[in-house]
Parts: sequence; structure tokens; C-alpha cells
Amino acid sequence: MKQAIRIPMFAYLLFLYNAVVYAEQAVSGFALETILYRFQLPSGATLAISVGESLLLVGLVAWYGEWTRLRRATAGIDRLSLLVLLLFLLEALLVAKAATALFFSLLLMDLLLVVAAYSAGIHSVRQDLTL
Repeated sequence: MKQAIRIPMFAYLLFLYNAVVYAEQAVSGFALETILYRFQLPSGATLAISVGESLLLVGLVAWYGEWTRLRRATAGIDRLSLLVLLLFLLEALLVAKAATALFFSLLLMDLLLVVAAYSAGIHSVRQDLTL
């Protein structure tokens, strides 16, 4: 029986971040600070959501989706999630355009996901051994 290769959602986020940052060079005015949406609030204030903030919101949704998937899985975290974390770490250390608070927030979310998945995996193994 073949297993389907499932690409972690944070790999897509890493690709989106790089696409936005490097598209800034090709298309002037397209950066992380570009406003995507403006909402008029009942208080009279305007809520403006930029590209970077929307990537962060997508990252939170991706974190929740990955966490629920890993909680249902019996094998724990897969190797692709570790590879994505390694790519995040390498890019954070070696690429100057990754030196933003947004990138480090996404990196921290992925790191917490990997650590939590390992902790949950160890916990389930301990429960299996006590039976």
C-alpha cells in the first residue's frame, strides 16, 4: 500500500514568504507592508491588514491545522516537517531578507509545532508501554 506524500502547510508558508519578499524586487511597491484590506470599524477607526499580517494569520491557521492533524496521527511528526524546520532555520541564518519579525514568528510557530509533536509522540509511546 502506497502512502501519499503530504507536504506540510509550513512549506507553503515558506514558499509564500519568499515569493512576496523576492517579488518586491521585480514589482515595485509589492512588499510585506502593502495594505491588502481596510475595514471600517463601528468605533470609526480603520483596521488595515498588510501582506505580512495576513501571512501571520495564515500561519496561525496552518499551525492549528497541522497540530490537529498530528494529534490524530499515530506515528507522530513526519520527516518533512523536520525538513521544513531545517529550511526555516537555514534561511534565517543565511538569507538577509529573512531578518524580519514575521519570518521569525513563522519559524517559532514551526519550531513549537515540531517540539509539541515530539512531546505528544513520546507521551503516546509511554501510554502504549504501560498497557
